[in-house]
Amino acid sequence: MSLHWGRALRQRLAPFIPERIKRPLRPRLFGYRPSGVVLPIAFSSNDRERCAVIDQCVTLRYRDEDAADFQYHLADNGESIEEIASFMALAGSARTFFDVGAWKGLFSLIFCRLHDDARAVAYEPSSSGIDAMTALAALNGCASRIMPRPVGVGLSAGRAPARMAPGGIITLDADVSSGDAIDDLQIVSLDDEGRALNLVPDLLKIDVEGYEFEVLAGARRLLREHKPAICLELHLDLLERRGQSAAHVVAELQAHGYRFRTCAGDELSPSQIGHSMHAVRRLVAF
Repeated sequence: MSLHWGRALRQRLAPFIPERIKRPLRPRLFGYRPSGVVLPIAFSSNDRERCAVIDQCVTLRYRDEDAADFQYHLADNGESIEEIASFMALAGSARTFFDVGAWKGLFSLIFCRLHDDARAVAYEPSSSGIDAMTALAALNGCASRIMPRPVGVGLSAGRAPARMAPGGIITLDADVSSGDAIDDLQIVSLDDEGRALNLVPDLLKIDVEGYEFEVLAGARRLLREHKPAICLELHLDLLERRGQSAAHVVAELQAHGYRFRTCAGDELSPSQIGHSMHAVRRLVAF
């Protein structure tokens, strides 16, 4: 059985398997497990605000409508917690950050709250995401240092058809039948953005729902000349649905001298990335 069909079968069967059976299998097959790193996170709330304090050094304020997102990323999903811990370690020596697929800008918020002189450019084509990001940036005193860019990121500048799901997430996958059609979403490349903004990022985060290769291919000058560290979410199922593969993305990065590790810090081979059974693989390219 191919890895693609293995992941597809897992997804179809998951709703029908009792929790008592899924629980011991989840770490290996279902992708949900406790974090492998220690990252102290404390939540608090009162009549005026909700807060999350990460590792006693980053305080994030958020609204009631953001509570589910913050709970998921900072408490419920062990892989996400590992990703944030790894991101914070990389951000310690960085001051300019490109957040590609920012959604509500959680990573941009963390980055700018770590350093008073840090700045982020947050790429998010969804108006829902941009609105939430703008509100959260203002709430956390980072509005002047987070630049929202309401565009998609890809291989080159242009326009592309897309769809917006009911939750506000936008996908460029033309085969998606649900959601509202968007006829001409603006697309930019990171190489063009670097020149236009006169910025060179020290750190990238890429979470683009199966369009990882296009984003990286549109950043070849940046990767070749500056080689910023990359926090990358590989969507293996979505890549394969588009006729691509994780190996394709990995080869693009290897061409620029990148190596790989897990968000917990373990060395990761290209073969381990390409042969993962998980639908999403979070990793660091450096």
